[in-house]
Amino acid sequence: MNKHFLFFPLILAMAGCSQGEPPFQVDTYDRVNPVFGVEYVEVKVTGKSEEVEIQDIAVNRGNCELERIREQMGAGKTLPRTLEFGESAEFSFSAPCKASEVEVVTDQGDWTWEY
Repeated sequence: MNKHFLFFPLILAMAGCSQGEPPFQVDTYDRVNPVFGVEYVEVKVTGKSEEVEIQDIAVNRGNCELERIREQMGAGKTLPRTLEFGESAEFSFSAPCKASEVEVVTDQGDWTWEY
């Protein structure tokens, strides 16, 4: 019976720990459409672990709408998207938009970058 009381607080303590480094790399680019002169955002996510599932990406807390996903091997995929080590996908967000914050939600935790 005492073992359960020791085990439960240990689980709670581990759940409160920092997530540390994300299992992926994020590169964010503010672009300008050359035809219309309107700003839009591209977010490139590259896997740094054996496998990570990208469940959602939000730019400016969802105020920029996801428009298109491009991968190394093509286009047209939707979320969720699993990336293996070294694989990348680019996410374009509709104009007008300039990145102030990018949040990436994965099966291994959530990470937020502010610019």
